[in-house]
Amino acid sequence: MKTLTIVSALLVFGLTSCKKDILEKATPTSNIVPVSNFKEIKASENFDWKTSKEINLKIFGFKTASPISRTLIVSSIDDKIVFYQGLQVMEQDGLIKLTIPSHIKDIKVTYGSIQKTLSVSQSELQFDYLTPIAE
Repeated sequence: MKTLTIVSALLVFGLTSCKKDILEKATPTSNIVPVSNFKEIKASENFDWKTSKEINLKIFGFKTASPISRTLIVSSIDDKIVFYQGLQVMEQDGLIKLTIPSHIKDIKVTYGSIQKTLSVSQSELQFDYLTPIAE
């Protein structure tokens, strides 16, 4: 029993001490050149330096029997970022110019209980107050 314990301990010690030390053998790549100012940075001609994009949200008014005004909110899908918030009269057309981060693919437009998701793949977006009737 004593021999089995000693052999087991030696075996465990031997297996755990055979790991490679990756950090010691890492060498820096030769194609990385340190730069001291921004003008020295080299990038592909196709690289887009912009971190934001401009979009226009065109709002189509809807005639109502009496004036209705609510807060129109344009936000990220998860509501963490609000790009625009303002009072909007439902009967009036409008145009809102927005600057949003380039990584945003969709936005949410909320007007009272009306919520619509719009893809920002184009620079011109359209919003109206009509909602599909649930079947």
